[in-house]
Amino acid sequence: MDSISTVRAGYDRWASIYDLDGNPMQALEGPIVRAAIGDAHGLHVLDLGCGTGRHALWLAENGATVTAVDFSDGMIAQARRKPHADSLGESKHGEQTMVGIKVTREGKRDVSMFFDKKTGLLTKVTSRVIDEFSKKEVTQDVVMTGYRDKDGVKVFDKMSILLDGKELLVEEMSDQKMLEKVDEKMFAKPEGKK
Repeated sequence: MDSISTVRAGYDRWASIYDLDGNPMQALEGPIVRAAIGDAHGLHVLDLGCGTGRHALWLAENGATVTAVDFSDGMIAQARRKPHADSLGESKHGEQTMVGIKVTREGKRDVSMFFDKKTGLLTKVTSRVIDEFSKKEVTQDVVMTGYRDKDGVKVFDKMSILLDGKELLVEEMSDQKMLEKVDEKMFAKPEGKK
C-alpha cells in the first residue's frame, strides 16, 4: 500500500468518529477560519480536503456557493449525511473515476477541475477560451498524466491540450518549477463574452 492509500485508509477509519472524538483542533480552528473569511455571503468557495464538511456547511449556511472535495470516501460519506449537504459529481475518463468541481467567480471565466478519486490528484481542467487561430470560443481541456514525486510534491510528466476535443498539443515534462503567483489575466473571461 502506498503512502497516499495508507493516509486515505486512516481518514476513512477516522471518519465515523471524526466529529465526536473531542479533537481540540476543531474547536480552535473553527473560530479562526470564520474570522479570516468574514462575511461569506456571495463567495464561491472550493473546500479542498473538506473532511466531514464542517467549514463547507458553515459557508453554505452563510450564503456562499461551496464545492467540497475530499480524497477520503469515509469523510465524504459523513459530510453527505449532514443537513443541507449536496452530493459531489463524479465522472469517468477511460477507467479512471474523477470527482469534478466547477469554480466560478463574477467577472471571471468558469473553470471545471477534475480530480482522480483514488489519488486526489488533478487530472483535467476544462474552460472556455478563445482559439488563437480561429478567434472563436472553444472548450479547452488540459489533461495531466504520469504523476511522479519531486521533492515531496506530486508533479505530472505529461500534459495534453485539447480544443473542442481535438488534440492541439502534447508536452512531456523533464523538469518543473512552481510559480509563486499566477497572472490575473489568465482568469479573465474571453473577450466579447458577458
